[in-house]
Amino acid sequence: MAHTGGMERRKYKIQPAEVWDKVRQDYLAGLGAEEVAAKYGVTAHALRARATRDGWSRYLHAPAEPVDPPPPPPSLFDVSSDDAAGGDPAVLAEAAAQASGRAMRAGRLLEARALAGLAATYRKLEARGETAHGAMTVENAPLQLVYDILMNPLAASDRLAIRPGAADTHLALKEAYWTQQQTLGQKNQEFRHAQLHRRAALDRRVAALEDQLKAAGMEPVAETESARRIRTGVDMVIDCCGKVMSAKDWDKTLDGL
Repeated sequence: MAHTGGMERRKYKIQPAEVWDKVRQDYLAGLGAEEVAAKYGVTAHALRARATRDGWSRYLHAPAEPVDPPPPPPSLFDVSSDDAAGGDPAVLAEAAAQASGRAMRAGRLLEARALAGLAATYRKLEARGETAHGAMTVENAPLQLVYDILMNPLAASDRLAIRPGAADTHLALKEAYWTQQQTLGQKNQEFRHAQLHRRAALDRRVAALEDQLKAAGMEPVAETESARRIRTGVDMVIDCCGKVMSAKDWDKTLDGL
């Protein structure tokens, strides 16, 4: 048998796809082409040809060298615990505004804008704090609160009740309230008594005039039943519309309020 050049050619067989998958994995893992070819019974030339054809690039899969991120620039918003004054929004707003100016001069426009927004936020917090800690008066009290107090005096009286034996930091205020309520009650009672005396005096005057008419031989005009009920307080006239209503029905309308 003749030999070409005195050397016998090495025979290679066609490998299945499963073998080439393993070849690809080891090659991309970094093993040399000759080493992988010898391991799986293929030629290095065939391996390189398939790698070129199928795009097996070990450069795409090589692990990137870790790169440390550049250190962040020093913050221009530096407020010590002493300067912060316990988190005072006014102090923090001023510090943020000054830091925004420094960032603007340094050309750090995004940081300058963010610090300006932070200063505005602290200004809003400062304004809210002043409102929250300011004295509430009738002029600045919420209308819903004023409405609730006026429409529910019983609830207000219960809130201002003096409970014996209980520690109360608002005792002086509550005592002043009940003193005022007692004074108003006395004034109302005096007014009602004055009205009763006035009505009694008017009744006596009417009776005296009727006696004088009878003595002169004239019969007084008879009082109608409706007039008598109004005069004696059984019924009452509603001034706004002239409607006559019994005192009992009037009390029922008050109960519905």
